[in-house]
Amino acid sequence: MKTEAEMLKYRNFGKKSLNEIKEKLQQLGLSLGMKFESGLVEPSLSGDRNDDGNWLRFKRPMRHTKKIVKLGRKAEHRNLLLANQICSLIEHSRIKTTLAKAKAVRPLAERMVTLGKRNDLHARRLAFAFLRQKEAVRKLFRMSRHDPVLARGATSESSNWAPSE
Repeated sequence: MKTEAEMLKYRNFGKKSLNEIKEKLQQLGLSLGMKFESGLVEPSLSGDRNDDGNWLRFKRPMRHTKKIVKLGRKAEHRNLLLANQICSLIEHSRIKTTLAKAKAVRPLAERMVTLGKRNDLHARRLAFAFLRQKEAVRKLFRMSRHDPVLARGATSESSNWAPSE
């Protein structure tokens, strides 16, 4: 059994939290440090259900509007990884990567090709802001002006882009 002083030592547990707990216990007719007779309180075996018998929905929140593939990396690392994959794709016209990374790269690569097709200063600056490699941006804009395959899409089946698993 913990004393009030010991409880206040826990991180993010302050005097206000302790007072709130005391008030709730008082409303229920209980207090801190009470002893219960064995058998008076039975543990609930249905931990995932509330008093009505309905399932509680707190296990895992649904991923609505969260389309970003995380790839087990933090945001900055993931963005750099994807940018480097796209630069390699532009440079070599083909990359060998995992299926998950290929699926994450595909929409971004198509967006870069669309910027290349626009071929204006703003599109060039947006592409450079994402890719961060001047040579890759130059090649992207040069390719998208001259390559007829890119008219159908960068990652279509007929182009050279084919990720392997």
